[in-house]
Amino acid sequence: MYPMGGLEILFLALAISIVIKPLSRAATEIVRARSEGHKQAMDGESRERIEALEERVRFLEERQDFTDKLLSGRREPRPGLPEGPSSKPLDDTGGTGTTT
Repeated sequence: MYPMGGLEILFLALAISIVIKPLSRAATEIVRARSEGHKQAMDGESRERIEALEERVRFLEERQDFTDKLLSGRREPRPGLPEGPSSKPLDDTGGTGTTT
């Protein structure tokens, strides 16, 4: 066998590129289609997770507000209910009004 010349190498490279180019395009399209399908599935799953987390955050915010109000002693007046002694702050006498 004799060594390949420059022209033979050029023809071989041209033949390989003609065969490989359509194969690489097909492989690229297959990979792209799979990744888009996977991406769409993940987007739906991600949206569901985000919505669930937002729901939990809203719930925790409500609980935090309730706890803050309870600990600070603030009470919001309710319509139709009379104000009771618990809505007024206690004085130094412990609420009896007399001093010793």
